[in-house]
Amino acid sequence: VGKGVVDICQNEVSKRGTSTLVGFTDRERLLGDAALAQIKSNAKNTCRNFKHLLGQNFDSPFVHAEHFWSTCKLVKMQDGHPG
Repeated sequence: VGKGVVDICQNEVSKRGTSTLVGFTDRERLLGDAALAQIKSNAKNTCRNFKHLLGQNFDSPFVHAEHFWSTCKLVKMQDGHPG
């Protein structure tokens, strides 16, 4: 993570698909079903639908349309992509 490569992570039920739901707690990162289970109690730290934003420019109309459905704040990164 953070080295310019994509990590494919297995979640606790061995699903290797790229998760569209990621939650963060004080001590761990939750993927897929685990993040879904805690979304109501930790909505502020749970992101979903971010796969749609991969490879897009922050200023594109598509990103702004997706921002409406996003559960986390989107910011423009130095390279012009959403983060």
